[in-house]
Amino acid sequence: MQESKTNVAPSYQSLSALLRAHGIALSPRRANKILQEAGVLLCLIRPNFNMTNGYRRFYVLSSKGLDYGKNTPSPVHPTQTSPVYYSEAFPALVERYFTTRMRHLSPVA
Repeated sequence: MQESKTNVAPSYQSLSALLRAHGIALSPRRANKILQEAGVLLCLIRPNFNMTNGYRRFYVLSSKGLDYGKNTPSPVHPTQTSPVYYSEAFPALVERYFTTRMRHLSPVA
């Protein structure tokens, strides 16, 4: 039996890679802030005994954000995840959350 094309696994990429690939003039840090304000990302903390303040912040996709990507386990820390985004859904994410905010930003030189 042949596998249908709809069973092809979606491709995932990091936010920074997708911002570069689509020519979006936002830093990943600013894009994460926009997504957090929109409820797409949640900022969590975990203990980190190697840092002076003892905590490390990290982002995870909320239930709203899971339409655009998935949370992948961190190879560095077992309780931490990192969001990756569906390449095919990224244009919709940009249109919904970044386009109106980008109109108000000055162009990157």
